[in-house]
Amino acid sequence: MNNPMERKKKSHNILVVEDNDTSFLLLKELMSDTSVELTHAVNGNSALNMLRCNPLKYDMAIVDIQLPDIDGFEVTRFIKSTHPALPVIAVTASYQPYMQQECLSDGFNEFFTKPYNTSELKETLMQYLN
Repeated sequence: MNNPMERKKKSHNILVVEDNDTSFLLLKELMSDTSVELTHAVNGNSALNMLRCNPLKYDMAIVDIQLPDIDGFEVTRFIKSTHPALPVIAVTASYQPYMQQECLSDGFNEFFTKPYNTSELKETLMQYLN
């Protein structure tokens, strides 16, 4: 029997590497009507530890380029060296004209600038997860 009080089972897990709590909360709100669970890593080293401890937990990663310890490029290089098929989405608040091509050349699958178009971001995430 289905209990309406049961939480909807989460079917996908996205690792969000983001040092800005507000940005993480916006992503969480954006994905609240889906079966996607978001796991928050507040910096690059936390993300690397999470990936080392539970390497098969994540279906995707969203990585901020500018982090307080190691940058998003280094995090992505680690992800791609250990999980080459894992999609990685770059997000950044400081766009430079060369940055998108650099991100895509360095292993990111997609690139979004903040503030991002939420419907476009959500559509992209769901395409990779389905």
